[in-house]
Amino acid sequence: MRKILLIISLFISFTVSASSLSENLNTYFTQLDSSENDSISTAVNEQIKKEVMSFAKTNANFYTTSLGCSRIGSVISTDGKLKIISWNYKLSDGRFAYEAVIIKNSNKKNPKVKVWKSSCKEAFKPVENKRYSLSKWYGALYYNIIPWKGDYILLGYSTYNNISKVKVIELLSFENKTPSFGEKVFKKENKTYQRMVFEYSYMANMSLVYNEERNEFVFDHLSPEEPSMKGLFQYYGPDFSVDVLQENRKFWEYKSDVDVRNN
Repeated sequence: MRKILLIISLFISFTVSASSLSENLNTYFTQLDSSENDSISTAVNEQIKKEVMSFAKTNANFYTTSLGCSRIGSVISTDGKLKIISWNYKLSDGRFAYEAVIIKNSNKKNPKVKVWKSSCKEAFKPVENKRYSLSKWYGALYYNIIPWKGDYILLGYSTYNNISKVKVIELLSFENKTPSFGEKVFKKENKTYQRMVFEYSYMANMSLVYNEERNEFVFDHLSPEEPSMKGLFQYYGPDFSVDVLQENRKFWEYKSDVDVRNN
């Protein structure tokens, strides 16, 4: 009987806690949306970070993917060892600030977590051949994590300005037991890159997904609206052809204009 009462008590406590977290986060984001002052927005975001960090540091929360707030994304790797919580908010000049909380789990059955946080006060487009530390992170929302050779490939998305969008594929590694973004594991035209960066019109949508069955990354090929607009990425969009990244030993090789229907 005591055991049953304890279970009920724990369930009620968790429900109240989750409800309180959801209510607080949604209130804070409402305040962010109405803020016209970056100092106020930063202060409100600090409250969001406190709530998220408290949630993230609780071992029992590792496999809980929803924080009860649609403005915050949470994704767990398929091996159950890594989780990233990320969100953004708009600044007064139309740009965006980004936050990410990285959670590594060392025990799949009974989670034991270590937590890092990374902030980007003003998002920017990452370069293809640079490793970024937590303190120099460029800002993104992550929507998939794929384990690979002891590290993790991340798929991310960013609205770093108000005329274009960016999608990124890169490796998250734990050199010296600290997360860093970028590693030369992507190959295109005999050159290696630390990440692949795709910039396109704010009005367009680009697909970038991992096909687990085929073990490849599949994505829309981007082209400018007119040849004269080459290099002006705010005018780029999908051209109805498909590119892929296919694993080849220690690299992921880029292949253009691939028919992925029945191969």
